[in-house]
Amino acid sequence: METAFISVIIPTRNRAELLCRALDSLTNQRHPQDKYEVIVVDNGSTDMTMDICNQFEKKFVHFRVIHEPRPGLHYGRNIGMRTARGEVLLYGDDDIKAFPTWFEGVSEAFKDPSVGLVGGKILPEYEKEPPVWVDSIWQKTPWGKALGHFSLLDFGDEIKDIPANYVWGCNFAIRKRVLEEVGGFHPDCYPHEMIRYMGDGESAVANEVQKRGYRVLYHPKASVYHHISASRMTLDYLYARSFNQGISDSYSYVRKEGGVAAGANLKRLANEAIRRAIRIAKYVLKGEASVYQQVIAKGWRDGYKYHQEEIRKDPELLAWVMKESYLEQ
Repeated sequence: METAFISVIIPTRNRAELLCRALDSLTNQRHPQDKYEVIVVDNGSTDMTMDICNQFEKKFVHFRVIHEPRPGLHYGRNIGMRTARGEVLLYGDDDIKAFPTWFEGVSEAFKDPSVGLVGGKILPEYEKEPPVWVDSIWQKTPWGKALGHFSLLDFGDEIKDIPANYVWGCNFAIRKRVLEEVGGFHPDCYPHEMIRYMGDGESAVANEVQKRGYRVLYHPKASVYHHISASRMTLDYLYARSFNQGISDSYSYVRKEGGVAAGANLKRLANEAIRRAIRIAKYVLKGEASVYQQVIAKGWRDGYKYHQEEIRKDPELLAWVMKESYLEQ
């Protein structure tokens, strides 16, 4: 089967230094340059982002910058989809460093026509030595280990089928026609003052891909390093990340059920989400937990309640959550 043309899409906003590292890692790919394009989606940057892009334009056969001034990661992801030339879309964050085999692994995985979605390792590149508690919040799964709060994942060195919810946005490869079929990305990653508009991002896409019967594949060649700044390795970050997850889970619930959760239902949903987040089956709201797990649980509850309350107050926010499609032209 002929090798599919890949469109690599990197949304970015005011992180020029990290973007430079990411683009530099793409210059070392083992994949032929005429078989891929690099698309940087500038989501309203005011720093040196364009200077960095101008430096790298000469280093690739196919390189483009698209300007999308509206804040919100889904705008960047979706405009990247609409303008991409490739049959396969490979999304990366601006704080990753790709393995030299990243494109090669993605290309190999999609030679199977039944494959709709592909991920790989997301290994840490810590800015400083992590505190000891970081190891305690890794989760063991039947496929390997994962640390969702830092978007880290290592399922080993074998190609395998995996659940779709383990393909994450910083290393997310999908057939273009499949992404179009499922309706593109939901809202994700807003500036703090607009956080109420956040949704479930690539998670909705991944789950819908699996529901429609496509294979979801883990390929160890299709892997990246993820920059973990010192500011993330704090309790404040764990709380903020969990707060955002609570918003995302509230968004998903409202879309599924068409309304906000009743009080009793909130406790049930909280228990389910906490168990899913920290993989401790015995943990319930009144149970014992480490300080880190307590922070995760409190952040999630606060985010969920905040979003539910915002929806109760604002019919326009409810209408936003319930939109059929976010593929604005």
